[in-house]
Amino acid sequence: MLVANVFTICGASIFLIFGLAYLYKSISINNHCNSIQENIRELNIQNKTFLFALMRGVAGGAITLAIMLIYLQLQYFKYASPWIPLIILISSSIYFLSAIDAMLLVKRKTTVKPPILALVLAIALILVGYLINISVVDQVYCMFLQ
Repeated sequence: MLVANVFTICGASIFLIFGLAYLYKSISINNHCNSIQENIRELNIQNKTFLFALMRGVAGGAITLAIMLIYLQLQYFKYASPWIPLIILISSSIYFLSAIDAMLLVKRKTTVKPPILALVLAIALILVGYLINISVVDQVYCMFLQ
């Protein structure tokens, strides 16, 4: 079960880094402005506010997801509640699928190179953690059934 912690927490950490980068790094904002070929200083206040709000929403979602995943994985390590691995997988998948859809749209329609591989790595790590978690759950159930 400790190995599952490593995989899941590493995957969650990638989501956390992604969220913090979008929340605090101005380079992300400049990349988005370059993709629409406008300087951030040239945007009117409504467009600038809209851009910042969208990026902070994405960042907040990633940070919240990361904290929730880490907390749930640690709770699973402590109590082995069988519903926790599925919640980790479902919540990660929902964020991943919506984020990857947005990133692929940005990649197709602009010159920006979004961090697609980072999110693919994050979900892959979480998936491995999930598979390890459920194999542990199966072993526990088998011990009780005998």
